[in-house]
Amino acid sequence: MNTNFLKILSVVMLALSGGLCWGVSSPWADSVVSFDPPDGSSPSAALGEQDGLFVSVNAPKVLILAFDDNRVYNGPGDDLWIYEATNCDAVVEVRARAFDGPCTLLGVVTNSGGFDLADAGLDYVDFIRFVGLENSGECPGYDLDAVLGLNSIDRNPACSIPAPAAVLLTSLGTLAVTTLRRRKML
Repeated sequence: MNTNFLKILSVVMLALSGGLCWGVSSPWADSVVSFDPPDGSSPSAALGEQDGLFVSVNAPKVLILAFDDNRVYNGPGDDLWIYEATNCDAVVEVRARAFDGPCTLLGVVTNSGGFDLADAGLDYVDFIRFVGLENSGECPGYDLDAVLGLNSIDRNPACSIPAPAAVLLTSLGTLAVTTLRRRKML
């Protein structure tokens, strides 16, 4: 087989393998499904790890976040932890639902706090819904910083070897075999 073809194939495989499967998911909420009514603030500030950036959820706003690469399941103790950025005694109603299930009330949270899915009769959840409530404290709304799935599982557990590493190893092996073949021919 032509060695130039193998080299080009290896480079193409490496270029295409950038994000096929990393095998590790994040336990944090990672996408915004909806934010209604929009007010110009960025609901994506509530995604990912706790970082002090937040979106304010006050009445009559509804914010729905999703766990795309993982699923939060009912395990020991609290399963979800909600982080507020400012701790100013604002409250928000928290609901959750599985991809194929009804939206179930988990309760209300003041400041940061957790929820056990067993208390709501849920086995797992994919979406978290925050409903703004009237707040009479110093903050007009609940300043949501992050949502953590304390008990979460990767949605793609069959993918245990990161694709870029697997493709790199395959490419290096192919190049090694090609190099050895070339040396034998010379």
